[in-house]
Amino acid sequence: MDWLKALKILGPAILMVVPGAQAFIPLIVAAIQLAEETGKPGAEKKTIAKEVVKLGAETANVVAKKEIVNPTDAVAVADNTIDAIVGTVNIVSKLTDKP
Repeated sequence: MDWLKALKILGPAILMVVPGAQAFIPLIVAAIQLAEETGKPGAEKKTIAKEVVKLGAETANVVAKKEIVNPTDAVAVADNTIDAIVGTVNIVSKLTDKP
């Protein structure tokens, strides 16, 4: 299975069981996908993903003209879940790529 395809399937499933993460699911999954496409090392990708989450939350608030997503909370959820999501997707991707 393609890594990004696995991310789109497993990322939301993992975040659904994390208390408080449901509101940030699309934002975090998109941020991980964008960071993954940079080809940078893992720590740099995590930093990029967290920055994308922060910018996404801030943008949503500007568009709504009120705070609908707390950027600090969104980044905290992303920080606490990115490693678990990426690790799970890596395992599933490797398992499904075997002949």
